[in-house]
Amino acid sequence: MILKENIFLLLLNGAIGFVFIFILWFFSGGKIGLGDAKLSAFMAVVLGFMGWITAIFLASLTGLIFGLVLIKIGRIDKKERIPFGPFLVSGAILSFLIKDIISSFINLSL
Repeated sequence: MILKENIFLLLLNGAIGFVFIFILWFFSGGKIGLGDAKLSAFMAVVLGFMGWITAIFLASLTGLIFGLVLIKIGRIDKKERIPFGPFLVSGAILSFLIKDIISSFINLSL
């Protein structure tokens, strides 16, 4: 019975990870790729829900900072696209490395 619950939880995490980016893809008119949605689903399965949330936050934050810096120094235009996949991967790695810190912070705040 425990194995079925774990598989269900893994599938649920993957579905949440995929659907989140899929919704962004749908409403942005395809400006974010479906490869990012697949990568997000994989990250959600591997990292768990809280790790995935942290990874998405870190990826968005680093992508935003990187994009703003490139716009400020004139390397890109505001309408140019920047691949989000590398930021997702870096966010996942950072989330994995600091998962103990995040877990202790969540336990302290509850």
